[in-house]
Amino acid sequence: MTANTSGASNAAFGAYALAAVTTGQQNTGIGYAAAYQTTTASNITAVGDFALGGNTTGPNNTSVGSQSLSANTTGQQNTAVGVDALKTGTTHSYSTAVGYRAARYSRWI
Repeated sequence: MTANTSGASNAAFGAYALAAVTTGQQNTGIGYAAAYQTTTASNITAVGDFALGGNTTGPNNTSVGSQSLSANTTGQQNTAVGVDALKTGTTHSYSTAVGYRAARYSRWI
């Protein structure tokens, strides 16, 4: 969390976890590069290497599993559980995927 300016109540465990967060609040990143591009998003949970890795401003997302929701940038209120779950969607919102590679290549859910 080296970029943090005014974000509060964030927790990062693992190299590059929540590395870019500036003003985002109440975020948790556990694992290598978990939510590493998140800047202003709040209320996200990313567990696993590169989980929510591409997320920048998408709030209220939960991602558990290696590379789950990793391409998400601005989508909000998503839940992905499982390796590669919802991996390729960039702007998904209000989606849920559970299981190994669930909705991996989905663009719209």
